[in-house]
Amino acid sequence: MEALVAAVRDLKTHDGFFGPEFFAATIGAVLGGLIAAGIQYWSYSEQRRERRLAERKREAANAFSILTKINRAYSTISAIKRQTDKAVNQCIRRGIRLSAAYEAFSGDMPRFSLTADEVEFLRSTKDGDLISSILDLPHIQDMYVDTAALLRGHKIKLAELQSWTNVRPDGSGTSVFEGVNASKARLEQFQADKLVATLIGFTLKDYPETKRLLRKSQAKFVSIIGKEDMGVVWDIGEEP
Repeated sequence: MEALVAAVRDLKTHDGFFGPEFFAATIGAVLGGLIAAGIQYWSYSEQRRERRLAERKREAANAFSILTKINRAYSTISAIKRQTDKAVNQCIRRGIRLSAAYEAFSGDMPRFSLTADEVEFLRSTKDGDLISSILDLPHIQDMYVDTAALLRGHKIKLAELQSWTNVRPDGSGTSVFEGVNASKARLEQFQADKLVATLIGFTLKDYPETKRLLRKSQAKFVSIIGKEDMGVVWDIGEEP
């Protein structure tokens, strides 16, 4: 202890040690340290902000992609519902078979699946019912695509089996099924009628549910990301 006191006393005898140069150097060192720490903190904050912005962009992209796929399924179901509603109306008004009244779509409907990033984003919503409904949607879409394709196949076979009588100059006439084609046609008509009835049953359940799912998903995603970052939202109309 005595040695420490003696050392401090000895330092005081050196007037230059605590002179202006000492304090200038000390203040410079302190300021330099503070500036370096500030720059480091700013750099870290900026990197964190940039990472968060990039994450928000990924979230927005995944949310928009999922909504696009839900809307695609909703559009498919809506289109088929319009066709089945029209077929039922024609069946009642004209007394014709469902399969004859139903106008099959000419091309294949789109299929889709969810990417790993989209599934990960869905998990982040922590909404079990929403996650389950959206994960089921590709299978529901496939069901409609497959059923519509089968129905189109039966309609094509029926067209191949029919013959035309009383053909007029304008090309119109009466379609009939003759001979062995008549029994084949009855089987095709029966199968086609069943498929139209199946589609009617599907749309009665899936049309309102898919519309609600699109509305619920959009509201959920906007609450997480923000309407501005989402970019585009759909006007889905009234609750079915």
